[in-house]
Amino acid sequence: MTLCRPRSSPLFLPFLQILHGAVERVLLMLGPKAAGYSIRRGSDPSFLDGRCAEAVLADGRVVGTFGTVHPEVLGNFDLEFPTSAADIDLQAFL
Repeated sequence: MTLCRPRSSPLFLPFLQILHGAVERVLLMLGPKAAGYSIRRGSDPSFLDGRCAEAVLADGRVVGTFGTVHPEVLGNFDLEFPTSAADIDLQAFL
């Protein structure tokens, strides 16, 4: 799941908060296997320091990471717009 905003866009949207809500919604829709999940501060070099979070199940398994993509990563993929992204391991719920 990815959100990006053109620099010319006059509308400011707090993409990290929107993405946080979307991740929580996905976890709620996954039902009982996601019960008791939590969101905690994460650390991943693909995301900006301090702008990364992890979705953790009650048993301690990390099943997702999301945040604001680091500018170096954006450059590696020739992305010119600020971007937030989420990665959720759906196999953990099968």
